[in-house]
Amino acid sequence: MKGRGGNPGKKIILLFFCFVAALANFGLNQLAAKVFSQFLFVDTLFTLTIALSGGIIPGIITAFLSLLPYGLFLGEPYWPGDLFVICSITELILVRGFCLRFHIITKNSEPCFGMTDKFGVFKEDNFNFLLLYVISALCVISVSMCLVISLLGGIIGSVNTLVFKSVEKTYSPEMYFKLGLLRNQVNLILANILARIPVNMVDRVIVVFGSYGLFLFIFRIKSRLGVYRAAWGSAIATINGPDRPG
Repeated sequence: MKGRGGNPGKKIILLFFCFVAALANFGLNQLAAKVFSQFLFVDTLFTLTIALSGGIIPGIITAFLSLLPYGLFLGEPYWPGDLFVICSITELILVRGFCLRFHIITKNSEPCFGMTDKFGVFKEDNFNFLLLYVISALCVISVSMCLVISLLGGIIGSVNTLVFKSVEKTYSPEMYFKLGLLRNQVNLILANILARIPVNMVDRVIVVFGSYGLFLFIFRIKSRLGVYRAAWGSAIATINGPDRPG
């Protein structure tokens, strides 16, 4: 009988993928900022992918692990900058919740393209209608995340400045918008919030659509591996023949 703790091997593998996703978040962020000179964060794409594929807890673990590379490779202080992990955790919880609400994933982290009986059920063979529905759902999620993360990030940024006297020493995508607003006598808190909206509008679309696409890709690979594993087991059983009583 298996213990309540589950399979420790699977947990180690999942933790490994959380670590890989954290490094991928850092790499994508630096690629967008330094190589392509884009005013984007794109630092939670793989966190959301883990949350959609593995659940809330692995997503939260990935969010915390994603803080480490900035200190290790860039020498950035963890405090108070690591307060922004609240944005990542809030985002992954809300995105997974929205996906469940819109019925584009199941509680078992599998794709699901249907609605409740109250609204009717989509036919799986109507590809164009399904595609439009999924795109519409992801657009609503992207806009919602833009507003929520801009508000939350602006408040956290203001707290870091006003309370912890933190000074930004590295590149930040919203900095140019923020400076323009401050020069026009806009309140610091409001400037921190408004400056993030144009950045997050593009950023959240990339992150939400990208993470859902990766989620579908990972599910497809897992399904293929499951088929191969079942076929292999069936072949072995055929070769060995039925079990004989001892």
